[in-house]
Amino acid sequence: VAQVLTTRCLECHNAETQEGGLDLSTQTALHAGGERGPAILPGRADDSLLIKLVQRRHEPFMPAEGESLTPAEIDALRRWIDLGGLYHRPLG
Repeated sequence: VAQVLTTRCLECHNAETQEGGLDLSTQTALHAGGERGPAILPGRADDSLLIKLVQRRHEPFMPAEGESLTPAEIDALRRWIDLGGLYHRPLG
């Protein structure tokens, strides 16, 4: 999951850029969420905004530019969120 977040999300959602007020680079920032609220709901991937956006079920679709996430990338994020969405180290 760290690779997916680093390569597909952190360009726009990092401590400096924070598009939509969202920083995904640390556990604390992830759980603080952004302008639209929490990015994830630990243990509840299907209800998490991050999943809705990358699955293109809710706008703004993510990533905003470039290719959509692959089914494997989305599945990895879903499993990670269902397991609590924990970071082992800061990203970036």
